Amino acid sequence: MDVVSGTAPAKVSLFGCHGSKGNQWWELKFLKSRNINPTQLRHVTHQLCLEADPAAMTVSMNTCSRKPLQLWHWDTLAGKKVRKD
Repeated sequence: MDVVSGTAPAKVSLFGCHGSKGNQWWELKFLKSRNINPTQLRHVTHQLCLEADPAAMTVSMNTCSRKPLQLWHWDTLAGKKVRKD
């Protein structure tokens, strides 16, 4: 995922990985403890979170909060089961 702007709400696009972090640098943030859902995907450079817009079928970066559109749930991460809370 790649972002051009760091101003919320910022458009997120798909591009090939360039390996230089910057506009493609994301981290997975566990909100409770490691390997327990839910999580957020946070852009490290801009400190904004990935947010879904189900009506438009898009994602963008927005100010991080715990609203449901920013909470991501996983079945497995790095080959390990993720617990549901």
